[in-house]
Amino acid sequence: MSRREQEPDRQLAAGRELPRLLFVTHRRALDANIGAGGATEVLDVIREANEGRRRSDAHVILEYLGGERHDLAGALSEVHETLREHKVHGVVLLGGYDVVPSARVDVLPKSIRKWVDEQPLDGDDADDWIVWCDDPYGDPEHTRIPEIPVSRIPDGRSKDLMLAALRAPKATTRTRRGIRNVNRPFAEDVFSLLPGDDEMLVSAPHHARKRPERPLHAAHVYIMLHGRNDIGRALWGERHAHVQQKLTATQEHAVEVIKAFEKSAQSKELTETMEQRAFDQAEEEMLTAVDRDQMPGDGAVILSGCCWSAQAARYSARRWHRGRPLAPRRTQTSVALSALRNGARAFIGSTGANYSPLDPADHFYCEPLHHAFWRHVVKGEAPARALLIAKHKYASGMPHGHRDDITSLAIEHKTLHQYTCLGLGW
Repeated sequence: MSRREQEPDRQLAAGRELPRLLFVTHRRALDANIGAGGATEVLDVIREANEGRRRSDAHVILEYLGGERHDLAGALSEVHETLREHKVHGVVLLGGYDVVPSARVDVLPKSIRKWVDEQPLDGDDADDWIVWCDDPYGDPEHTRIPEIPVSRIPDGRSKDLMLAALRAPKATTRTRRGIRNVNRPFAEDVFSLLPGDDEMLVSAPHHARKRPERPLHAAHVYIMLHGRNDIGRALWGERHAHVQQKLTATQEHAVEVIKAFEKSAQSKELTETMEQRAFDQAEEEMLTAVDRDQMPGDGAVILSGCCWSAQAARYSARRWHRGRPLAPRRTQTSVALSALRNGARAFIGSTGANYSPLDPADHFYCEPLHHAFWRHVVKGEAPARALLIAKHKYASGMPHGHRDDITSLAIEHKTLHQYTCLGLGW
């Protein structure tokens, strides 16, 4: 059946015209995760979209086959060589971190890393300033800020997830939905950029068990809640305003325990137990605000300021080491992948602990990035490109409001590198 004869919802991007893109996967690894037939079906969606296009305009498919599954250097080399041979507008990675490896990036410049390592608790960052980052695939010049937008469709061991993400439509309505923590009023100003007249939900009092009258299904969705690196199927709100001091104290204790454990002979055995205990203590002050069943789809563009919400693997970058299986998050265990399975066009979020201002008058940490992203989406930019533009704008303005605060500058370096685009993104 030709592309013209297919139903739009069976076509790449629901049949709309896309700029020329480079699709990258490791075919053997993708076969292993979703089956050879599933991988063929995924790639056929792209091949069929090329029917009738001139060769110079056709999407490029790179079935990366060299090296091992976790050979980041080999994957980057092949992608960069392909980018030099073909002019494309974006790179789309097909598969999770165990198919097309993500870079474990130390976000800090050497001078800041040296200073941070000399501070108590190494600057008190839950990720030790190390995050998963796909940006290097769009950075053939090695400038640390990509020149070409990069998005990823994680496989989640599900052919249906990948097909839904590849076929995601562009929402035709100008609607908005949002939910924020009670301690994040700055998000209201960002939310006001979006077309529509819906108000942001606030948690507390909003709870996931009490389904909102207006669920999160909309063209533009902004979420500013708490996330966890061990549990991705839900996001959390705060029971009370001013609970942040209690959460911070709990996090500081967790970091102390974890670092002491890491210095022992059992450092490679660091897994869920201690972090789970710390999270459980913190959760006493939080409530489930959104779960995977409430994720929007149908072409939605979602921006999440929730910690680790765009992490596509079970382990954060800090907790993973070579030799440890890089098990993926799945639709059942990830709000982001649930959204993609529902047909969301893009889920933008962080792969580590996210930092945001508490005072609405403060315009630093993640706020300038969120503001710039939505402003360009509303102007009509594709979400993958809007994130790239926002990152360049963010980098040119660093530091935002903290000229002499090295910790805050470290936070902004982390913000710059850890935000990623999941989904087709175009």
